[in-house]
Amino acid sequence: MHKDEVELFLKRAGNFLDGAKERFQKEDCDLTCFMAEQSVQLITKAIILEKGGELPKTHSIRKLFAILY
Repeated sequence: MHKDEVELFLKRAGNFLDGAKERFQKEDCDLTCFMAEQSVQLITKAIILEKGGELPKTHSIRKLFAILY
């Protein structure tokens, strides 16, 4: 398992989520969506790594979910 990498991804995901919440409060829809999507990508990649998979080289949430499934 890539424990350090998983923890880093989860920390970054949390930072993006916090940023998305801040942008949402300021009614900045574009950045809110972008930051929320980045958070989901990082969390999904962390789960894939934690389950013993290899880090996928994609930013497609659909592909990440397919790999996770």
